[in-house]
Amino acid sequence: MHLWMALFAGYHAMLTPPMQPPTPDDLRFIDARIGRPLTQVVAVAWRRADQLPGVIVNYPLAVRAGVPQPFPTLYWLVCPDLCKAVAQLEMQGAIRQCEARLRQDPARQQRLDADHQRYIEQRWSLLSDADRQLIHRCDRRADFDELG
Repeated sequence: MHLWMALFAGYHAMLTPPMQPPTPDDLRFIDARIGRPLTQVVAVAWRRADQLPGVIVNYPLAVRAGVPQPFPTLYWLVCPDLCKAVAQLEMQGAIRQCEARLRQDPARQQRLDADHQRYIEQRWSLLSDADRQLIHRCDRRADFDELG
């Protein structure tokens, strides 16, 4: 199986990871990897064989000028080797190939749609009650339902 196919097939598994709170060492690794401090990190979803973070989970809300909006990246790939592999796949047209497969296979599209709905639900479940209330007060729920 091609790597991009494995990544595509594994998307569903990423929706319910055994998350762990980040350690101070994790946060130092992540900050060094990204090149700046990340304030939204709430968990490590997957660790590499050397136990460094490979995928992190960010808090799903950003508030800018008092307006709540979805933080754009719930899951963030921080493993340098996988980042490089994904970038190569994207340059080779893997996204177009996946999209073509979805167009040709309605059952696969339905599974992806169901996964996306679970992602939306997970994003919402990670929010605090106060943040959910803020989103409702500002009439921004549709942003979270549309973007996941």
